[in-house]
Amino acid sequence: MSLSRVENPCFLLFLVIFQAIFILILYRGGASSVFRGFLDVPQPLDYSKTEDVYTNLSLFVRAPDKETMPYCTPHSPIFVGPLTITFNTLPTERTIISKNPYVQLGGLYSPPHCLARYKTAIIVPHRNREKQLRHLLYYLHPFLQRQQLQYRIYLIHQVN
Repeated sequence: MSLSRVENPCFLLFLVIFQAIFILILYRGGASSVFRGFLDVPQPLDYSKTEDVYTNLSLFVRAPDKETMPYCTPHSPIFVGPLTITFNTLPTERTIISKNPYVQLGGLYSPPHCLARYKTAIIVPHRNREKQLRHLLYYLHPFLQRQQLQYRIYLIHQVN
């Protein structure tokens, strides 16, 4: 007496294992989450498009515990390629402060999600150039934050 294909014990075992794997894949969030590690290929930067200077900076969120905070990665995960810089509109002081919520009074910044590998001090000599100073601060903060540096900007007022 011959067993049909459906009644074959090997076939039934294969079918049960296949169904268990299928349910596990669905339970884990679909095939995209299961194969994410295998299919991820780093996308090259598209240098034909420019990005806003504050692109991706909102991805940084404050770490819950400073004692267990890891060091920042050697290569920043939020580099975006060429940035759009225009001097058509003058940024206000309020705009600069609102765009940089993690910059403390005195111009001190530390990455909120990791411990910085490098510390930097920027000394800016300044004399009666408010317009240029606002442009500098508006574009310098995200440039330094993207590199995951701990930095402080010192404004030195020059007098004659």
